[in-house]
Amino acid sequence: MERVIETARAQLITDDQRVLHILPQGFIIEGQEGVREPIAMSGERLEARVHVVTAALSAAQNIDKCVRRCGLAVDDLILEQLAPSYAVLDDDEKELGVCLVDIGGGTTDIAIFIEGAIRHTAGLPVAGDQVTNDIAGALRTPTQAAEELKKKFGYALVGNGARR
Repeated sequence: MERVIETARAQLITDDQRVLHILPQGFIIEGQEGVREPIAMSGERLEARVHVVTAALSAAQNIDKCVRRCGLAVDDLILEQLAPSYAVLDDDEKELGVCLVDIGGGTTDIAIFIEGAIRHTAGLPVAGDQVTNDIAGALRTPTQAAEELKKKFGYALVGNGARR
C-alpha cells in the first residue's frame, strides 16, 4: 500500500513542488473498486485513488525560513482547508459526507468529505471582510460599525433552515 502511494508521489510531482499530503480516497484490487482498507486482501494488482496536495517549494521554504527567524521550528505544513476538519469534524460526519466551509476574513476555504475521505478542496477569495465592506457601502456606515452589525445580526442557515 505504501509503495502505491509513493508511486503517485513520484509520478505527479515536479522539482519546484513540495508534497504536503497524499490522502488516500480508495483502492482498487484486481479491478474491484471501493476498497477502503486493502491490508490482508489478496491480489496481484493494487491501484490507489489519492488526493495529492502540493505547495510551491519556494513558498514552503519561505514559510520555514520566516518561522525559524522567529526562533521557532516548523514540524510540518498542512493544507489550510484540511486543518479545521481535524478540530470540528468527527469520523461519522466524514463518512456520511460533509462540506466544511471556513469563512475567514480574506478567504473562504472549502473541504468536501465523502465516505470518510477528502474528495475536493478549494479556496475562494471572497470572505468575511468583503461582506463587511458590502454592508458598510450599502448602509453608508463605517467599516467598524458594519462589522459589529454583521456579528450581532448575521447568521447562517443550516440543514432545515435553523439559525446558528
